Amino acid sequence: MSDAATDIGLLADYLALVYHEARNVRHLSQGGYIDAAPWASLISLPVNRERAWRELQSTRAKARLAHTAAEALSLFRRRFHVSLPQLIELYQHKAWRGAAYGGNAWNGIAQGVLDVAECLEAGRIVEAREILARLAQARHNTGLVSEKLHRLDRVLESAV
Repeated sequence: MSDAATDIGLLADYLALVYHEARNVRHLSQGGYIDAAPWASLISLPVNRERAWRELQSTRAKARLAHTAAEALSLFRRRFHVSLPQLIELYQHKAWRGAAYGGNAWNGIAQGVLDVAECLEAGRIVEAREILARLAQARHNTGLVSEKLHRLDRVLESAV
């Protein structure tokens, strides 16, 4: 795999994580904080994290084969009818504060993923790779992003 394909592959992995976590928008909807309609495709993902992760894999696989970051972003946007900037706004919602899932902890991660995509599109490869390295070590609600990706991918391996 070429370096560019590796960069797009990592972008796709992190996009999958950000969209996977966004399925927790159902809690904001159920709590009456937001209208469910714009988020219906995310809310329809299984509540169970492993099943939800499996359901994301076809989009993730297509995004890993994308030729550009914009194409990878577009694949997720088309699948879920929500863009990454919209997810960033969602993760900034004040109702997430103190939640054990989703929300404010994922705001910085989602922003980092968008920054990677923008850097790749602009040809700022070194900067994109620096952000990718920081994303791997970023903390979310229960640990490191790289650990969460690894744990979820082990579920896929055990299902084979």
